[in-house]
Amino acid sequence: ANVTLVRVHMAFGIGGKCYMVVAGDIADVDNAVTVASDSAGEKGLLVYRAVIPRPHDALWQQLMEG
Repeated sequence: ANVTLVRVHMAFGIGGKCYMVVAGDIADVDNAVTVASDSAGEKGLLVYRAVIPRPHDALWQQLMEG
């Protein structure tokens, strides 16, 4: 898939959870997230996955700032 990994944010104090921000065409992003989450799920590492197609500017800013 033709996507860009924009950010990986590791959270501390909540069991090593993280979130990733990926940008690109929605179909490519959805495909990449599905493949990655399937792989993580097989290893018991996936808690939740979500694709937000058009995040509000305020949400985007918050994700970028951590």
